[in-house]
Amino acid sequence: MTIGQRIKIRREELNMSQDDLAKKVGYKSRSSINKIELDLYSLKQSKIKAIADALETTPSYIMGWDEEAEEAKRLPPVKRTALMQKLSSCLWV
Repeated sequence: MTIGQRIKIRREELNMSQDDLAKKVGYKSRSSINKIELDLYSLKQSKIKAIADALETTPSYIMGWDEEAEEAKRLPPVKRTALMQKLSSCLWV
């Protein structure tokens, strides 16, 4: 699943329009949210955090790291350790 797909699914779970989300994260119109949901627009770290907050979730969910961590649990121990190290190096405070 892509970043845009996760954002759209979560937004719809909250019964939030693209206009509502755009206003919450500081975009001038819903077209920016539409482009994000279609994966046509790259997000800065600060916008990922703002979108996660507006959608009452985490940047980790938006980025798909939760899915990668779940997938890593199914890998053999050697591959799991390498993937978990990669994921931990991507996290920010």
